[in-house]
Amino acid sequence: MDLTPEQLTEISAMNVLRMVNFTNCTINKPSSQKFLLKNLSGISTKFELNSLNFEPVSHTAPQEQNDIRSALEAENKLQRQQTG
Repeated sequence: MDLTPEQLTEISAMNVLRMVNFTNCTINKPSSQKFLLKNLSGISTKFELNSLNFEPVSHTAPQEQNDIRSALEAENKLQRQQTG
C-alpha cells in the first residue's frame, strides 16, 4: 500500500514527542541522555530523533547571595526552627 505525501505527513504528526524536560542539566556543562524506544506493534518501524530547539521553559538565572543576605536567611531559618 503506497501512501501519499499528505498521508505520510499526517501519520508522522500523530505521535510526535513535543518536549522533553531535562531537569538535571546545568548551563555550559556537557550532558548526555539515553532514550530507549521500543516498537511493540510488530510493524517494521523507523525511529528518528532530532533536536530542533533547545530553549529552557523558564529563564531564571541563579543569583549569588551576598554575606548580608546569607546571614538574614540563616537568621530567618533559625527563627522558623525555634517557632515551629
